[in-house]
Amino acid sequence: MARVGRELVESVLAVTLTCALIGVLLVVYGKPVPGRVEPVTDRTAARPGAASPSAAPPSPGATPAPVAAVPVVVLNSSRVTGLAARAAAAFRAGGWPVRATGNYGGRIAVTTVYYPAGQEAAARAFAARFPAVRRVRPRPAGLPGSGLTVVVTRDFRP
Repeated sequence: MARVGRELVESVLAVTLTCALIGVLLVVYGKPVPGRVEPVTDRTAARPGAASPSAAPPSPGATPAPVAAVPVVVLNSSRVTGLAARAAAAFRAGGWPVRATGNYGGRIAVTTVYYPAGQEAAARAFAARFPAVRRVRPRPAGLPGSGLTVVVTRDFRP
């Protein structure tokens, strides 16, 4: 009977350690973690020229309609002092108006532009203009600002 109990304990310990390892790998490689502000998915969506999984491919010879530069709010999610102001200056120099700058207390993995319903095209145009913006995501509830909000992290290089 003691052998069965020991095997059960060893099995439970093995499953627990495996789950812990998977959790660590998910955190390290940027998969969703409870308590984060936004879901993390693959970075290809923010790369210029990358197709959205739900977007139909453009027809040959079709020219996409230009997207107007809408005002953005820039938030610093790093310990780098003045990063939001430097990012805002780069965005202004690139032709995008900046409504406000500030700090963000949440944890964001990489520099991301968030958009509200109806402004995904503007967010993708913004990310295409600024390669330092590595992701484009729908605006999560509770994110400060309105319209496009760019949360810059220590990886941001204008």
